[in-house]
Amino acid sequence: MLPARVHRAIFIVLLAVLGASMVTSVFLANLAWVLLGANWLLEGRWREKWQMGKESRLLHAVVGLYLMMLVGMLWTADTAVGWDTLRVMLPLLCVPLVLLTMRPLAGNARRGVLAVYVLTVFAVTVIGVVRWLTIPDLPHRDIVPFISHIRFALNCCVVIYLCVGVLLGSGPKPLRWGAALLMVWMLAFLVVIHSYTGIVVLAVV
Repeated sequence: MLPARVHRAIFIVLLAVLGASMVTSVFLANLAWVLLGANWLLEGRWREKWQMGKESRLLHAVVGLYLMMLVGMLWTADTAVGWDTLRVMLPLLCVPLVLLTMRPLAGNARRGVLAVYVLTVFAVTVIGVVRWLTIPDLPHRDIVPFISHIRFALNCCVVIYLCVGVLLGSGPKPLRWGAALLMVWMLAFLVVIHSYTGIVVLAVV
């Protein structure tokens, strides 16, 4: 077995890869989740993970939601669609199980993973704006080249929430100014791609 610190390093690196690939490559994102799951299994620490799982109300809610869908199979009129839906929704069960039973990131590791994610989302918005300005009659749904514009809009919302957190914090002024400018940029990008879903979600949250 690998030392605990190696498993921890793999966990952090894979989270950073996931943060970058969620908005750039579905294949890499899925691969990162598979490797995170494999690292989780190989790490062991089952007693600690069991205890963390018992104490996580969020994990209880996610498992309960999936079990509710599973019970719904007892009276569904289309079992083929039902099983396919459960298959598609399986990551919503596995992902929280892995993340919520691992020791949470702290300090530089957390900031590093978030920085990779935020910078990647920003880079994709820049690519999108360049495409919007240089490709005539480009449909707004195709401004984002890598994933659906709806999914990307939700990632923009997450970045905006993170910026709000920075603004409400006590970080250095340059960081807070950068967060404010980035928040305005993301809001403008939501308008550019006509993401009414993203705007509504942003307002509701």
